[in-house]
Amino acid sequence: MGSRCPSSKFSKRGFTLIELLVVIAIIAVLIALLLPAVQQAREAARRSQCNNNFKQLGLALHNYHDTYNVLPFGCRMSIGGWGMSFWVSILPYIDQGPLFNKMDMTGSPGFPASGANYLLLENIVPPVGVCPSSPVPPTTPVGTPGGTKNYFCASYVGISGTATAPMGVSTSAETGQHGIVSGGGVMVPNGRVNFRDMTDGTSNTAMLGEQSDWGKVSGANTDIRNGQAHSSWMGCSLIGVPGNGGWTGDNRTWGVTTVKYPIGLKDMTNGQLGNIWAQSNGVLPDMGANHPIQSAHAGGAFVLLSDGHTKFLTSSINFDAVLVPLCLKSDGLVLGDY
Repeated sequence: MGSRCPSSKFSKRGFTLIELLVVIAIIAVLIALLLPAVQQAREAARRSQCNNNFKQLGLALHNYHDTYNVLPFGCRMSIGGWGMSFWVSILPYIDQGPLFNKMDMTGSPGFPASGANYLLLENIVPPVGVCPSSPVPPTTPVGTPGGTKNYFCASYVGISGTATAPMGVSTSAETGQHGIVSGGGVMVPNGRVNFRDMTDGTSNTAMLGEQSDWGKVSGANTDIRNGQAHSSWMGCSLIGVPGNGGWTGDNRTWGVTTVKYPIGLKDMTNGQLGNIWAQSNGVLPDMGANHPIQSAHAGGAFVLLSDGHTKFLTSSINFDAVLVPLCLKSDGLVLGDY
């Protein structure tokens, strides 16, 4: 008796092409639905880390104040215009004590006192100084006596005050790449502020602000380091002279900003906000000075208040009623709700 073929009901059948395409389409839809949620979770984690960076910097500044009974200079100005920023002062308080101890501090307040400092700081990037959401490289090339080297560019800058009255500094016309320098804030050039000087209250006075994203110049097809033109050891956002003419020559100030723009402004071409002198002379508006507080986070940027806590300021915050008094330590203005 011959063998019989197996019944068809026991035979195996593969996927058809249409079925396979349907499965692939379903998987693609699921990935498309999940990807934004994953990206949001990652950004939430990065934003939380940025907030924590500010808290660590707040502890560092408070520990410095506990040691010296005064906050560090926002930056030091010297002949040649290369004074050290506050980042150098707080190195021992952000786990960089050995680096600080190796630096040569025997010369003028300029940066560096010796060529050895250039070698020490090359490619050194304190993790607490970089926003994890920032697309801006953490270092930037800087010309040195030994050739161009890469140095740390922080995501965070000191707030030296605002460029609006009343504040006790002139708002005279700016020239060249030099901008107005306010002394009405906390991290001021060639000045050291005590908590007692903050008569508006430490919880109503900002110390540091975020500058972690690229800026833009409309029509110029140009991305600019918004507040990060130079190294943070020498500073990163301000090249300036005060309107009263008290500082002259090449006495640039680094690592601080005088607030004159709304939170989150990234397009520096707006005629009402840009540097009038620069626009009339065909150069980038205010690129060398006083960049806005802005970030890579959606909707606003972080600031560190002088009592050590952080606030996320939205781009819709009222400039005159909130941002201006928040950036001045003793203006007596009533701080609006935010």
